[in-house]
Amino acid sequence: MPRLIAIVDDDPLVRASIDSLVRSEGLPTAVFAGGEELLGFDRPDEIGCVVTDLNMPGMTGLELQGAIAAMGWTVPILFMTAFPTPEAQMQALAAGALQFLTKPVDPDELLDAIGQAIA
Repeated sequence: MPRLIAIVDDDPLVRASIDSLVRSEGLPTAVFAGGEELLGFDRPDEIGCVVTDLNMPGMTGLELQGAIAAMGWTVPILFMTAFPTPEAQMQALAAGALQFLTKPVDPDELLDAIGQAIA
């Protein structure tokens, strides 16, 4: 069974859109309104990759990336943001993110990135 694509975004419309896109490719998903929700997920070993927003209330995507590393999860992370900055991109990639995509995210680009992450 394919591993879950975890989608983390505080915007319910973005979450639903990405969830629909990923499921249209036959991949199972789990959606989360924020990083805290993902960190509370009781089956982290089933996650194949994390697609997360950068700017969210509470825990940011970068903070989530750090928490995932601190918990010892080895899972590829893809970032998306409507407000990219060189600093955030460098920080995310330096900490091991596979991609740093700008919203609105090109669907094919996102699916390619997910494909690379779970290959």
